[in-house]
Amino acid sequence: MLKLVLNSFILLTLLTLGTYSDVMFEMEYKQKNTDKVDKTNAYIKDNLLKMDFLEGGDSPNASVIFRSDKEEMITLDHKEKSYFIMDKETMDKFSHEMNSAMAQMEEIMKDMTPEEKEMMNNMMKGRMPSIMEHSIYIEPVLKKAGSDKINGYSCIKYDVYKSKEKTRQYCVTDWSNIYGSEEIKSTMTKMSDFMEEFRKSFSSSTDMFDASLEFERNIFLQMRKLNGFPVQTIDYEDGTVSAVSTFISSKGTSVDMNTFEPPDNYKKQNIDMKK
Repeated sequence: MLKLVLNSFILLTLLTLGTYSDVMFEMEYKQKNTDKVDKTNAYIKDNLLKMDFLEGGDSPNASVIFRSDKEEMITLDHKEKSYFIMDKETMDKFSHEMNSAMAQMEEIMKDMTPEEKEMMNNMMKGRMPSIMEHSIYIEPVLKKAGSDKINGYSCIKYDVYKSKEKTRQYCVTDWSNIYGSEEIKSTMTKMSDFMEEFRKSFSSSTDMFDASLEFERNIFLQMRKLNGFPVQTIDYEDGTVSAVSTFISSKGTSVDMNTFEPPDNYKKQNIDMKK
């Protein structure tokens, strides 16, 4: 789910100019060693964004709403009929709790033997492998890797490297080939600003999170310079394909404002790291 959200965000963040205010996008996502194809439907209106994540079937399992007017992101769990809101206040609280947790961890580990510290690090790697493996920041490098045609879109391929490891490949088409709007550009700019605040809140807590988020941020910055939109994103792990995200289509539509509100019968949840 995390990669699905991340790749959908990458695709939408890089979209730009057009002539329509309400737009719907469709994307597909497939993980390694599975025949199941998940879908993402995205809706944009007046600097508001909603992404529905369909893990098989026609109904979303989860959704993410970004409201630039309130500077908040809402995550909905449709199975549990619940949601939580990430805003500036929540970010600050989350960062404070992370600081406290890390301080407690350092206090516990300071008197440990080297063997005990090694055991603790191995345990943390088992619980948070994606964070621990990327705790040291490495600048992403993009290399051109030929061309292709994805769903009718001619595109240029770019490999993303972290040191000598290829972590991702984008196939980028010209922005003019993608149906979009000025509203989309404005929404994505505001969402990028919001995610930057999110990254900063983590950077004050621990380098483990910051290195991973900074890596993704700098990929975004480099991709923006390519003057194009990724119609396909391929993720790699240990040299093999782990997941593929593909842009299917976009079209003009009319989106109701209620789309960007949690349903009345959903229960609001609070984020609590202490549980």
